[in-house]
Amino acid sequence: MRPADYTVLTGSGGTLGTALLSSDSEGIELSGGSEVYSGESLPELFYRNPGGLSFVTGQSPCDGRAGLYRYPEQILLTGEVLAGFDPCKSDLLSIAHAGTTLFLAIRNTENGEKPPAYILRKFPLEGGAPADLILEGQPVDLETDGNRIYVLVTNELTEGNSSRLVVVHAGNMEILEDLALEPGARSLTRVGQSSLLIGYPDLHQLLDMDSLTNLEKIRYQDSFRPGFCNQNPFSDATGERLFYTYPVTEGPWAGVSAAAVYDFPGRTLRIYYFDNFLTPGQLGNELDIGTASAVGYDRLNGLLLVGYRRASDPGRGGMLRLQIDGEFRYLDHIELPAAPFVILGQ
Repeated sequence: MRPADYTVLTGSGGTLGTALLSSDSEGIELSGGSEVYSGESLPELFYRNPGGLSFVTGQSPCDGRAGLYRYPEQILLTGEVLAGFDPCKSDLLSIAHAGTTLFLAIRNTENGEKPPAYILRKFPLEGGAPADLILEGQPVDLETDGNRIYVLVTNELTEGNSSRLVVVHAGNMEILEDLALEPGARSLTRVGQSSLLIGYPDLHQLLDMDSLTNLEKIRYQDSFRPGFCNQNPFSDATGERLFYTYPVTEGPWAGVSAAAVYDFPGRTLRIYYFDNFLTPGQLGNELDIGTASAVGYDRLNGLLLVGYRRASDPGRGGMLRLQIDGEFRYLDHIELPAAPFVILGQ
């Protein structure tokens, strides 16, 4: 087992903190941590990439703030991202980032009874003025590769709830492409270095991020739906696997979430139900597992990192390590000061 460090963002109540973990062949231990942000509740809108986690911090009415927690430096940058708008008549719909620049989808109703205005805003957190682009239709999700911003737009007023992918230059904020999609698209996810996943409840589509050519389009059977749409999934560096928490709807774990891995080449889904690898004693008195709250991946050792909330106290939790490359094996666990919210492997 190679030494590996993990950064776990934890959440309890409205407090977002860090738990810094170190591991080797002997096990895993807590090596440090601090508070990142405290508010009324945990962020509902957030975006992760290897450099950081961006999220909407304003949880109360008329509060239009957003933040970026930078993993390498362990610092939090925040900004009044609705500057120039009436924050009481504006809503943040989605967020993404590249470097220290935020990209935000905004709905503004300052026009009164007229249809709301939808805006894509580029907001530098370290100097520079915001730049805006008016969108035709409601933006429901954002993704970026640093050079371009991918905006999933729907228009519920049109027949069939039309969907489009609008590609915007991240530098000059000009529209580069406007691509019609099958109606009903819900989410965007960057897969590997060069693919864009468009998620639907009943299908997914993969596009090349540069050419926008279709790589695959898979429609699911009713008995098989991977369920990663709107679950904030992330992929490994190869783009072959997608990691996320899976909302269980049937069986003894119905109503909670389990760790899941979708394999693109094999078109298979593996769901890691806790009772498949833990004993009743571990599930109950020892670990007190209620639901999976976060998933990470240790690429150095081929380990799935599963954060969980305790059944008796959802504000507390821990993290399990599962060997999934090669022969499956449950390795160990560690209790944490609060339940995992986002896990970064190494």
